Amino acid sequence: MRNKGKSMVMASFVADSLALGAHWIYDTEKIKSDFGRVESLLNPVSDSYHATKGKGGFTHYGDQSFVLLESIATKKGYNPTDFSDRWRALFKDYSGYIDHATSITLSNYNAGKGVENAGSPSDELAGASRMAPLVFCDRQDPVKLAEDVRAQTSMTHQDPLTNDSAEFFALVARLVLMGTPPIEALKQVVGERFADSPLSQWTAEGLESQDEESVLVISNFGQT
Repeated sequence: MRNKGKSMVMASFVADSLALGAHWIYDTEKIKSDFGRVESLLNPVSDSYHATKGKGGFTHYGDQSFVLLESIATKKGYNPTDFSDRWRALFKDYSGYIDHATSITLSNYNAGKGVENAGSPSDELAGASRMAPLVFCDRQDPVKLAEDVRAQTSMTHQDPLTNDSAEFFALVARLVLMGTPPIEALKQVVGERFADSPLSQWTAEGLESQDEESVLVISNFGQT
């Protein structure tokens, strides 16, 4: 499980870098015509949100994930104060894109708020998407994993459903690392932890769509 965990962390960074060239382009026909199936590292296009980045670089999500990894490696576990300090240092002179949630969180820190309450009310999944290093770190302890992944998410994204989503993704990833088939892991976590949450309906709808064409299904669900 340790080797699989390391591979998961590496894969999360590879996936972020692979996504850089076409990131945040929502026109699927444009992606098809300009990029095709993305199977190699690409430079961002000139009008990209990531125009300051080069081929092989990370999006601002990947940069934050790497800061989390460095913090966990240094502190031998999740330390909210250390992660917060490193996260703020990342954006002190950041040349990449600063999204709305990051901007609000930084403003709240500047206004004197602390790590527990500086996060934005944003309900998008950037905070949750940083989690791979934490899944590796806490893979033996699902209770601690749930607590830590919610804490690191809420540092920038305090929306309750976003934090539920982070916990859901982390616990599913942990079960898969332990050998549970992905669909079984999805059903198990949603049944045990989120039966009364919108996550239950969304999971059911996602599983029901598995034989349909992906681009159309994603467009129907909502690309964001």
